[in-house]
Amino acid sequence: RYRFITREYIGPYAASKNIAYKDRNGKEIRSFFEILVGDLQDTDTLRMQCSSLQDQVQSLQQELLSSVDKVEYATDAELASDFRALRMAIKSFCRSIKPLNNNEVFSIEAIQRSLFVANVPPRYWHGRGRMKYLLEAFVWSKLYEDIFNSPFFIFGNYHTGLSEEYFTIFGEENVYRWPIPSQRAENFRYTTIEQIIERVDMDVLTEGMEKDNPSYLEQSIMQTRIQLLDDIVLPLLNVSPDTDFTKIYSILNKAFALSLKMGLQRCRVQIVHPEIGVAYTSGQPDLSSIPESEDLESGNVAFIVNPGIAKWGDAEGKMLDQRLDIVPSLVFVE
Repeated sequence: RYRFITREYIGPYAASKNIAYKDRNGKEIRSFFEILVGDLQDTDTLRMQCSSLQDQVQSLQQELLSSVDKVEYATDAELASDFRALRMAIKSFCRSIKPLNNNEVFSIEAIQRSLFVANVPPRYWHGRGRMKYLLEAFVWSKLYEDIFNSPFFIFGNYHTGLSEEYFTIFGEENVYRWPIPSQRAENFRYTTIEQIIERVDMDVLTEGMEKDNPSYLEQSIMQTRIQLLDDIVLPLLNVSPDTDFTKIYSILNKAFALSLKMGLQRCRVQIVHPEIGVAYTSGQPDLSSIPESEDLESGNVAFIVNPGIAKWGDAEGKMLDQRLDIVPSLVFVE
């Protein structure tokens, strides 16, 4: 047994230390085992250090995991539901407007110049039932221009530099003047928004709650909401003074909340719309006709009632070259 231990363990260890093990000399045996015991002590110390380091690493991992926000990806169904809720709120508000004179509504400059109305010949807005579509197009125009046309518009004047940086770095290259979806562009978008909202009371952002001592950023958000409220209400106030304009608050809350949710997704989610005159084919995923023209198999878009919502990529921000229309734009076709 002694020879086995010497051959299999002591000999190789001695060779690794470049020393000779001689069991006939007591002094050399003691010297050898002093080296061995020292190594064992060093090994125990190293093992303790490694164990301590491992504990620190595990603690750091837990700390990092706990500090990272749990990403809640919005499903297509959730985005569709939120968009339709906003659309229904706008529709309900517009149905409640009872103008004293329809012709006065058509003559309002703010309506005539709005995005979804400006390039449409006036004759399309005259006729039975067209007033409600005109009003919806006007409200959606203001929401699109002031909120949905940049992922940073909901932050008010604070957004200006961010939007300029976003479009300058990544370019305005797709049909909606946004950068082409890419991992770099999407990372910039959602990480920037995540950092911003850490400094904002969410009730201010999504509910319009006023605070006694708001930050500059919160003031900027509230100013945007107030300006948008005025842009929608003031043009209609004189022609329909009895309208319950408090419904606008619910519309703004839904719009800001939807824009924020869209901006936090890893994939690209945008409010989208067709150009006036673009070709239409029944059943295409991005366009849906109002009942008045739904029997047409093909034609051209004459006016837009409301835009749609689409996304590029999957929930994790991959496959960004693939588009999915979640809710189509509502249009009149001829």
